[in-house]
Amino acid sequence: MANGFDPEPMESPGGEPDAFQHLASHRGTPAVPVDQTRARADIERRWAAFMPQAAHVLASSLDFQTTVDNALRLIVPRIADWCVAYILDEESRVFRAVARHADAARDELLQQIVNRHPTDPGRPFLAATLNPPRPVLVSDLTDADLRAELADEQVLRLVRALAPTSMIAAPLVARDRVLGAVTLLTDAGSPRFEAPDLTRLVELAGLAALSIDNCRLFHAAQRELVERKRTEERLLESLSLHRATLESTADGILVVDDEGRIVAYNQRFLDMWHIPREIADLGDDRHTLSIVYEQLRDPHAFLSRIRELYAMPSVESVDVLTFKDGRIYERYSRPHRVRDRIIGRVWSFRDVTEAKWTSRREQLLAEATTLLASSLDYTDTLRAIARTAIPLLAEWCRVDLVADDGRLHVIAEATERSGAADRGVGTGPTHAIAPEGSHPSAIALRSGEPVALDEFDERTRRALVAGGGSLASREPLHSLLAVPLVARGRRIGAMAFGRFRPGFAYLPAEVVVARELARRSALAVDNARLYEAALLANQAKSDFLAVMSHELRTPLTAIMGYAELLADGVSGSINDVQHHQLERIDASAQHLLRIIEQILSFARVEAGRETVRVESIDARTDVRDVVMLIHPAATKKGLTIETRLPPAPALLHTDSGKFRQILINLLSNAVNFTEEGTVGIALTTEPGGVRVRVWDTGIGIAPDHIERIFDPFWQVEQPRTRRTGGTGLGLSVTRHLAHLLGGDIEVASRLGEGSAFTVHIPDLGTSASGDGIEGNGGDLAAPARPVEPHRRQTD
Repeated sequence: MANGFDPEPMESPGGEPDAFQHLASHRGTPAVPVDQTRARADIERRWAAFMPQAAHVLASSLDFQTTVDNALRLIVPRIADWCVAYILDEESRVFRAVARHADAARDELLQQIVNRHPTDPGRPFLAATLNPPRPVLVSDLTDADLRAELADEQVLRLVRALAPTSMIAAPLVARDRVLGAVTLLTDAGSPRFEAPDLTRLVELAGLAALSIDNCRLFHAAQRELVERKRTEERLLESLSLHRATLESTADGILVVDDEGRIVAYNQRFLDMWHIPREIADLGDDRHTLSIVYEQLRDPHAFLSRIRELYAMPSVESVDVLTFKDGRIYERYSRPHRVRDRIIGRVWSFRDVTEAKWTSRREQLLAEATTLLASSLDYTDTLRAIARTAIPLLAEWCRVDLVADDGRLHVIAEATERSGAADRGVGTGPTHAIAPEGSHPSAIALRSGEPVALDEFDERTRRALVAGGGSLASREPLHSLLAVPLVARGRRIGAMAFGRFRPGFAYLPAEVVVARELARRSALAVDNARLYEAALLANQAKSDFLAVMSHELRTPLTAIMGYAELLADGVSGSINDVQHHQLERIDASAQHLLRIIEQILSFARVEAGRETVRVESIDARTDVRDVVMLIHPAATKKGLTIETRLPPAPALLHTDSGKFRQILINLLSNAVNFTEEGTVGIALTTEPGGVRVRVWDTGIGIAPDHIERIFDPFWQVEQPRTRRTGGTGLGLSVTRHLAHLLGGDIEVASRLGEGSAFTVHIPDLGTSASGDGIEGNGGDLAAPARPVEPHRRQTD
């Protein structure tokens, strides 16, 4: 098949594949004319025969690679001369590229193109079909189309050797998710694709996407089964270890018969429950239970569980008992067996007070920390915190913040009995709490200390009701804990916890946890408010810069345009004086444009929108180009520019544009602040990068101004006395760019003698091959912007 293009002759770069050398030598082979009518009929017959086969192949295997390879073998050469498919991973990144060409030599070249130059998902091979997903038809693929799509000269040269003449492409979409894209191309001598072909490809892409998705689902299900089995095995091991630990005699042990009479016990059991030995020796569990009931917070639940277990003698049980004095025991119960007969039950008690409180505290605070760090919307966050406090700290929780009127307003309220009932300021009936009132939250706010109550007088209950239609006011609380919200020494609100059940007064350990939860919540609220204020200030700055850009650039463009028209004599001839004046106008306009661009560059850096495109450069070339650019300004002031470059190439992987901008800013700054003498620049190579030193014999910098010169809009010469113009952004932008490239800048200066700026620019790695493609450079690399082809039809 002949090449359909006639690009200008080019030398084959070193290291090009042999297939490229072979194809390049046959570029001039004339294409055989194609009878389009007969070819169209033939291709329709091929499609008709192909689609059933394709459906069968796509459904015949659950192996991903096999499915894709089989599909490409059917497409090439029956439907297309060559085909490229890109498959995306879960994060929409290209993780697999598959290609096939009917011609063996071209297939070798195509494989090397795909392997050496992977394509990002925003710009699939010769067709931007992914963003947004849509089919694409280019019936007559021209060299201009290729050049518009492929900015990389090396890739463009290789693709030209493949000689594509037309193409169709479609995204692979299954279950509303884009899985990749497929592109079909023809060479010279083959019929060009038309709209019916695109329709067929869309149908094929749908079948292929569904097949690929089924493969993924199948393998995901297999992985899930394996993981589930592993999880079950680990759980069984954990339960086995747990049971063995609970049977240890280091715990309190009690053995009863099938009628509940005490058969045996150990001393640890008596010590844990404060039971006299003579009572235990009676063997009647009723006397023992009476002593137990007096110590528990919820004796009724304790007795209920015992009755349940006696009714189900073969059941094992583990639960937790909470004491009125704050102790926490873990209770373990299992049947007492002799061979296959159950003759009673073994009870084991372990003191887990410290472990449980540590676990509860860490669990609650870890969940709270995660919630507080997940969002800067403190209203939603506090509502989530209120829910998290249940049931570890309370059955009811309420959060109030001090509003502009100085009173406490409810932000969130939740209860265990009624479910999560969030409330926010301005949503539903609320009553503000006066800070001087007797509401526990108001008392905690005034005193800055926790308030714990297990008895409520009438005044306090009225204050709870007046506090605002709360869940707590509709059902009596039996205990309450209110803690202040304090951030950076300021009391900004209060958090209240309550329990509806009697006998559950708040313990000192619970107060500690509540205070820590309140402290973290208060800090999160304060940070969120500070962040909101910073956002408003930053937005105001961004709005100002955007307006300034538009308002200054538009008239400035008109000024420069009309000045150019006048200088060109469009409106009539002009004399030398007028021409000189127009040159002054243009020079001033260009100066103003540079100032605007500098401000906008600063804004982009500040907003974090600057990206780095890594390429391989000879830093000496960039230095020479920048010196030539600055030379006229230096000559005009009578300054000498001294340049020192290494004799060998200074190869560097970095962003050439930003590297040059750093050099321009430093040299321009040196020229601006030097009235006579020399401005110099020296480039030296060093392990891991290069070092650039720019010096001058200018006015110098005072020691106390060394750090301030990098502040935005600040200059050594202050506005009322300065002799040079500018925005004061050059050095600020320069340091930001140096940091963006992974380097840094240093300055040394003597007032009245001059200054020297030294910039270290590291090599960002060898990922950039030096052919103009983007290097990955860690987080510094940024994807290229997709280029739209000149002509394409879309459905």
